[in-house]
Amino acid sequence: MKKWIPILVITIIAIILISIFPRWTVDDAYIYFRYAENLANHGDISWNIGETPVEGYTGIFWLVLLAGAIKLGISPIITTHVLGIIGFALGAIGLWTIFKQIKINYFGQYAALLLYTTTPLLYTHIFSGLETTIFLGLILASMAVAINAIIKKNIPTTISLFIVLLLTGLTRPEGVAFAGILGLILLIFIYKQKKSYLKQYIILGILFYIIPASLYMIWRINLYGYIFPNTYYAKELSGFQVSNITDMGRFFISYFAAPTVLGIFLLLPSLDSVFKKLKEKNLSRIIIIVTTLSLFSIAEIFQLSRSHLIVNYAYRLYMPILPLFWVLFGISVGVGFDAHKIYKKEEPLRYKASLLFIMLLATYQLAFHTQKFRKEVKFVIEEELILQAEHVSVGKFLNKELPQEEWLVSYIDAGAIPYYAKHKTLDFGNLNDSALAHEKKTELERIDYLFDKKPGAIVMTSIDKEIQNYGRESEAIISDKRFINYILVKKFISPIEKIKYHEFVYFRNDLLKNKQEEDQNDIVEEFEENIVTR
Repeated sequence: MKKWIPILVITIIAIILISIFPRWTVDDAYIYFRYAENLANHGDISWNIGETPVEGYTGIFWLVLLAGAIKLGISPIITTHVLGIIGFALGAIGLWTIFKQIKINYFGQYAALLLYTTTPLLYTHIFSGLETTIFLGLILASMAVAINAIIKKNIPTTISLFIVLLLTGLTRPEGVAFAGILGLILLIFIYKQKKSYLKQYIILGILFYIIPASLYMIWRINLYGYIFPNTYYAKELSGFQVSNITDMGRFFISYFAAPTVLGIFLLLPSLDSVFKKLKEKNLSRIIIIVTTLSLFSIAEIFQLSRSHLIVNYAYRLYMPILPLFWVLFGISVGVGFDAHKIYKKEEPLRYKASLLFIMLLATYQLAFHTQKFRKEVKFVIEEELILQAEHVSVGKFLNKELPQEEWLVSYIDAGAIPYYAKHKTLDFGNLNDSALAHEKKTELERIDYLFDKKPGAIVMTSIDKEIQNYGRESEAIISDKRFINYILVKKFISPIEKIKYHEFVYFRNDLLKNKQEEDQNDIVEEFEENIVTR
C-alpha cells in the first residue's frame, strides 16, 4: 500500500494543476475546427468547400475525432480539452508501464512521473486545441504495448501494437517514422531472440499496419497530390538553420539541466555497480526502448533543424523528443539509486551527502517548474484575450458584414478568423494553400495571386496600431496600385498594451458603396413606414 502513496500524490498534483490551469485555444486549432466542421456538415475534407482540396491539417486522426464530436453537437473546443487530458493521462500511464516492464525501482518511477507531471509546458498543450499531448501519449503507449507484445507473444497484444502505431502515424506525419523505427527494431530483436514469434509478427504487421496505412496513403495522395501534408511544405527550408539548433539546445538545457546532472551524479561514481544492476534488469527491453526513442529523436532534430518553426509556442515542436529524456531520467535515477545503496553501510557519510544533493536538485527543479508554470499561465491568459478581442471578433464581424459569396484573404493568421467568418479564404500563411506552399513564387507573383482572387475583404496583421506594418511583403501589398480599391473599415487592437499585434480589416470599395446604398434605402423605407403609420 505504501508504494501507491507516491502515485496517489502525483495524481493529485496533476489533477490540481489541470483544474487551475486556464482554458485556452491557440489560433491554429481553428484550422482543424474548420476542416472538421466541413467534414461533419458537408462530408468534404477541404479548406474551402467546392475548391481544390488542400491538406492544411497535420493529422487525420485528430480531425476525425473532432468531426465526430461536431456531428454529435459537441463543441470542438471542449472536445480538444477533454482529448488533451486523455493524452496527458495516456502518456503518464505509458511511462509508468515502461518502467514496470524494465523493472526500474519505485524511486526511478516516481522521479520520472513527478518530472513528467510537473512539466509546465504539458498543461499549455493539454488545452491548446492541437494534437500535441495525444501524440506524446501514443508514443509512450506504443513503447509500452511493444514490450508487452514481445513478452506475451499472442495475437491480441500484437494486433493492439500495430493499431496503436497506426494511430500514432495518423496523428502526426513523424508518427510514421516512429512506427518504422520501432517496427524495424522489434523485427531485428524477434529475428534474433524469438523466431517462433516472427511469422505472427510479420503477418499481423501487414494486416493491421502496412495494408491500412498504404490504403490511407493512396487515398490521400490521390486526393491532395502530395506525400506530406501542406504544413510540411509550408515550413520546409532549403538548409540547416543554426538558430533552430541553438534554440533547441537552450530549451533542453533550461528544462533538463538539473535532471541530467542528477542522472550523471548517480551513475558515474559507481559505474561498476550500475552495470551490475543493469544486468539484473531485462537489458534487451531497455535497449529496444532507448534505441527507438533515440533514433526517433535524432530524426526529429534533423527535420526541425531544416524547418521554419511556425507557431512553436511553449516549444510545441520539441515535445516529441521529451519521451527520451523522461525515460532516460527514470532509468538513470532508478538504476543509479540502486547502485548508490552500497554506500549506505560502507560509506554512510557519502550516502547522506548524496541524498542531500539529490534533495537540493529536486527542490531546484520543482522551483523552476513552479516559475515556468506561472509564466505559462500568464502566456495563455494573454493569448486567449488577444484571440477573443481580435481573431474571433474579426471572424464574427466578417460573417455579419461580408457577403457570403465573397472571398476573404487572411494575412497572416488563418485560424479563428476564417472559422468564424465562414467564407472561402486564401491563407497567406501558406498552410492552407497548395500554390503558396509548393510553388516557389516570387513576392510579385504572390501579390498577383492575392489580387487575382478579387477578395471582398483583406485582413492584415500589423505590429503598429496606427499604420499597417508587418514586414516587407505586407508593405508591398498595401503599396500595390490594386490595393487602392480597398478601404480600411475597422481596426481590432490588442487588448494588452505591451503586445504589439493587431488586425486591420479592409473591404473592397464596391462592397462599401453597395452597403451605403442599402443603408440609405433602409433609412428611406423606415421613414416612409413611419409616415404611413402616422
